[in-house]
Amino acid sequence: MTLRPVLTRWIHGAAGQQRRAAATARSCKWTQSAQHRAHLGVAVVTGVSGAALLLPERREASGVVRAQGGIPSQVRAPSTAAGWQGADADGNVDDCGDGPAIQECMKLGKAVHVHCCPTGTLEFLQAKSDPDPSEGGPVQATVKAMGLPMSVHPPRFLILSGSIRQSSCSRQLAVETGRVLAAFGAEVKFYDAKGLPMFSEDIDPTSDPKVKELWKLLHWCEGMVWISPEYHGNYSAVLKNQVDWMPLSSNGVRPTQGKTLAVMQVCGGSQSFNTVNNLRTLGRWMRLVAIPNQCSIPVANKHFAEDGTMHEGGFRARVVDVAEELFKYTILLREQQPYLTQRYSENTEYKAGPKVTQTQAGAG
Repeated sequence: MTLRPVLTRWIHGAAGQQRRAAATARSCKWTQSAQHRAHLGVAVVTGVSGAALLLPERREASGVVRAQGGIPSQVRAPSTAAGWQGADADGNVDDCGDGPAIQECMKLGKAVHVHCCPTGTLEFLQAKSDPDPSEGGPVQATVKAMGLPMSVHPPRFLILSGSIRQSSCSRQLAVETGRVLAAFGAEVKFYDAKGLPMFSEDIDPTSDPKVKELWKLLHWCEGMVWISPEYHGNYSAVLKNQVDWMPLSSNGVRPTQGKTLAVMQVCGGSQSFNTVNNLRTLGRWMRLVAIPNQCSIPVANKHFAEDGTMHEGGFRARVVDVAEELFKYTILLREQQPYLTQRYSENTEYKAGPKVTQTQAGAG
């Protein structure tokens, strides 16, 4: 197998002559710079959106030119950073070689502050009486650590609504979502925020019945659904107040950590995604695993019948999509929570870093 620079052109269809003319012009430029690129062992694929892709390549006995890795060079997608070999090569895939960033990593050597496996992996396997937890390397050890059998008890979901109005669309959407989850065999509970006091550290959480109810449901559930109307471009105070009352620590553990979350919103007018996006930020802060799918219902009062059920249609289909995804993600992840929520910063002693202030410039 010989590596050498060549020019591969796409010439096909009715515009073949134009492509040949353009390729001839490009080949002149290629000839001028070929000597400078010869040591790279690359091919330049041109004629696709004017972009060029640098590829190491080989010529097979049949005469077919293929990029390294077996992919025909003339069908490779063009580079978005045409002509900069470092950008193409830093991915370190087989047919791109080692770019400057990879070389820099190799020069610095292994990161000294990490172990052979992600935090908690070996300890988790030792607790499972694995005789040789590091056998097979980090990837195999991580797979074994996440290999706990999935339990078959019904997943438990808590649904929070961002409105206390009895006939609000967010409450109706909460009920519809709960019906879908229950149809799959899940256990579903709703929390009524009416009567929950505004969050205040002056209130003893153990003395208020509505706070105690929320805490009990929070520990009970394995996943949550947050549904809010959009007020002034954001989620409602009713929804945020419920989250504010969620403890950050309970017996040394954040009760929301590692649990799944689905987010939905209802809009009085045109469709918006401000609320679901901000709910994701809020859920991430609570260390919840927000599923990829989400739902936003525009002109929400038009989507519900008089009995409160949701009309069939594309928006209800999206609600079912979210419920199905939440159901599957919860079953997949719930048994792995003790391992997945292990954090390096909370399980390792390390030297104090540089002292900085929050006003330091250029931290980005």
